[in-house]
Amino acid sequence: MMRSETAKTIESPGRAAARIFAGIAVAFSILGAVVLMSQPADAQQLCLLHEAAAKQLAEQYDESVVGRGLAKSGKAMFELFASEEGGWTLVVTDVQGRSCVIGSGVAWTDIAVLTGDPA
Repeated sequence: MMRSETAKTIESPGRAAARIFAGIAVAFSILGAVVLMSQPADAQQLCLLHEAAAKQLAEQYDESVVGRGLAKSGKAMFELFASEEGGWTLVVTDVQGRSCVIGSGVAWTDIAVLTGDPA
């Protein structure tokens, strides 16, 4: 009788593997949630329509566009907003007009462009 009871409690290899993979998936999901929740607020991406993003940067941070460039693909425009106090924000805008902050910081310094022959 002891043998039949033992046979009932042993899982098939496929079922055991499924339980293990399910456990791993749950563990990674929890780890991912913890990592995302532990990011500082400024590390989370903020996206708005371009007009709203530019207005918010001007009103809240006194930043205005100091430079822009088009991605080689032509599907995105990068803009650098900066304030006289040194605050800066890098924004990327897609072809639908959605602008996302991809970086920001302090101590921005303009560098004078020299023209002419350097020799």
